[in-house]
Amino acid sequence: MSIRFPLLATLCLGLPQPVAAQHGDSLLVEVGNHYLDNCIKGYGKAEIVDSNGKKHLMFVPVKVEGIGSLLSFHRTEEDLRKFGKPAVPISVDKVNSLTVNGLYQEHIVLGGKRQHLLATRVANGPVELFYTQKRGMGGGPMMGAGSAPLMTGGGGYTRRVWYLRRQGGELQEVSEFDFQGFAAQYFADYPALTALLNASGKDRLEYDDLVIAVRAYNRHLLHIASPAAGH
Repeated sequence: MSIRFPLLATLCLGLPQPVAAQHGDSLLVEVGNHYLDNCIKGYGKAEIVDSNGKKHLMFVPVKVEGIGSLLSFHRTEEDLRKFGKPAVPISVDKVNSLTVNGLYQEHIVLGGKRQHLLATRVANGPVELFYTQKRGMGGGPMMGAGSAPLMTGGGGYTRRVWYLRRQGGELQEVSEFDFQGFAAQYFADYPALTALLNASGKDRLEYDDLVIAVRAYNRHLLHIASPAAGH
């Protein structure tokens, strides 16, 4: 009998039961699609914090996969609904963060360098997890056993990219290469989780399951930090 399901049932306590069965597609189960509610032509009303720290309200595309290079926007709902009215593009370098339809998206900064993309925070707590997609050309990316292109078309592929940040720390990109080794060390103080990261075959948590791992890890840290945890 596989150890994956009883361990996942423990890790995912309080989350929808299908999580345990969605190996490789856990992002869709964990995040859901409520962010698509109340969209107008694929746009939602957003609060944007620009690179100077000023806040703006405008309508932007609602994309859980994040936004790279250019962000298109309409200043008002009237402009958005107006037939033939084009969106205005701006560089994402002018945006520090935005919140739209419940999605918080942040400009990724690695080693002090802006990465020219907005990624979506899909887990929050002692450890934050951000998600985006990157596209490439050719036969496909070099990936670990548990990773796979999300989409293909025109000879290209799309893959998931994750970024982690501990409270008070800096963002770091999670490499697909030796993911199990990295994750086992990162979550070393939670044996139930590292057991799944070190499992063999289909029992193992993979790169695409990182949202499960981080949310479970955050619940673990909050539980042991709770005054009631020792009683």
